[in-house]
Amino acid sequence: MSTGGVGPPYSIWASAGAQEVIRELFRRSRAIGVLPRFSRAMEDIYDALRTRPTEWGDPLARLSGLRMTHYRRVYDELRVVYGVHLDHPVIWLVSVTPVLSHPLRAGDG
Repeated sequence: MSTGGVGPPYSIWASAGAQEVIRELFRRSRAIGVLPRFSRAMEDIYDALRTRPTEWGDPLARLSGLRMTHYRRVYDELRVVYGVHLDHPVIWLVSVTPVLSHPLRAGDG
């Protein structure tokens, strides 16, 4: 079964490290006053990943051994990298990082 294009709702998986980075971005967004913007962006990202991940991002690499394609997308100044399994409706969220112009980058080295 190929899940190319629009498919069933996808499950989103992420490593503990990726989850902690996202939690830290939530904490920082609250501290600097951009929590509503960040929360809305994350809701939009998760919605797109659950419903149309192969249309939403740009393919980066096909990982044939893992039966997965990696994608990336910059959305509301957040760079999202994720993998879509080729046989199952599963997303592996690799990273969410603010790009240079995002307020969450203020103070980063």
